[in-house]
Amino acid sequence: MNSDKRALDTAGTETATGTDTSTDTDTSTDTATHSDPADSGCVDAPVADAGPDQTVTRGAVVELEGAGLSGCGPYPFYWTLQAVPSGSSTQLQDVHAANPMFTAYNIGRYVISLSVSDGTQWSAPDTVTVTATD
Repeated sequence: MNSDKRALDTAGTETATGTDTSTDTDTSTDTATHSDPADSGCVDAPVADAGPDQTVTRGAVVELEGAGLSGCGPYPFYWTLQAVPSGSSTQLQDVHAANPMFTAYNIGRYVISLSVSDGTQWSAPDTVTVTATD
């Protein structure tokens, strides 16, 4: 007969232990684990970090420094230009990258937001301001 105990740890991994009654000669307790992706233990919502504000000179290529925190990664990223200086036609390169780039063609403030997802929910947006000077 096999005595069996099961427990679910905080990471969503089921662990079972039981007394070995098979025909092998060891008498130690056997342990088996199984991870269930549907029960990943991810209870914290993801948090976006758009990185530090920056000051650059006009015409500089700016690399943003995004990160996803909390929740469970890997994180899909989504960057959006919220505000640009008047007359600017700046576009972000690869809005789904952790570190997208853009060129600060005009003097003024560029406000960019980042949201990240853990596959279940999206974070609240976090913003970064890049100020281009002459």
